[in-house]
This record gives sequence, structure tokens and C-alpha cells, in this order.
Amino acid sequence: LTFELRGETYGVPILDVEEIRGREGFTVVPNTGPALLGVLNLRGVIIPIVDLARHLGLSTRTGGPGSVIVVVRCGNSGRLVGLLVEIVSDVLSVSPEQARSAPALCEDLASGIVGLASVEGGTVNLLDVSELLAWGDLAPQGGAPPG
Repeated sequence: LTFELRGETYGVPILDVEEIRGREGFTVVPNTGPALLGVLNLRGVIIPIVDLARHLGLSTRTGGPGSVIVVVRCGNSGRLVGLLVEIVSDVLSVSPEQARSAPALCEDLASGIVGLASVEGGTVNLLDVSELLAWGDLAPQGGAPPG
């Protein structure tokens, strides 16, 4: 599944996506990490909502009126997390020939962006949701990570 953040295209494996929903309905939680917007009650399960652009260091501004929450399941833990993105673009099939490992620009970046895919119309930054959301800025101030 591909989506836009600050003019760039990012993608997560479609099998990690549980649902896509509007950005309204989450509760702001005080004293949280800078990218943690709040929590959402999703059919009785409380999940954290993350501003993905802020989490990636792209901006300190939250999504606009067209932004949506992509609810993803994190790897083997099965933990659900909502990612605030600007707009969902498309579902793409990426062949091994199209995907390349991400250049090791820095350790933090390499831990979230696992590859780049050349597709018609440009390049998609491929994200590993489990690695990306293991970053420490989701933790409450002075506490453990949400979830």
C-alpha cells in the first residue's frame, strides 16, 4: 500500500494493513513522545496513533484535512498502530527486480526504511513497520512505549 508524506511516496506491505479510516475520533494523550498524536478505540482495542511524517523527521506539522489513518499490524507482536498519512495513493505489486536495499545514510533511517522500489512514475520508500515503530520517540515522556 503506498501513501504520500510531504511529496514523497512511501509503502508498507499490504498484508500489514488492517484498515484505512478518517483521521477523526482519536483521543489526545498528554506527556507522550513527539510523534504520538494520541490513542484510538478500535472496536474495543486501544491503539496508538502516530504522525508518520513527524516520526520520520519530515515535519512538525500534523496532516491536513485530507489525511487518513492507516491501521497496521506490527510483525510477530501483532500490535496494532495507526499511522497518520497525507493521502493513500495505490496498491502496487513490487517485484524483487524493482526493489533495492536502502542506502545506509544513517543508522536511524536504515532502521525504518528498508528499501527503495523503482516504479512507473518514480521511487517508493519501502517501510518495515515493526522496525520503524521500535524507535524511541513513541514512548511517553519518562515511560515505556505505548501498547
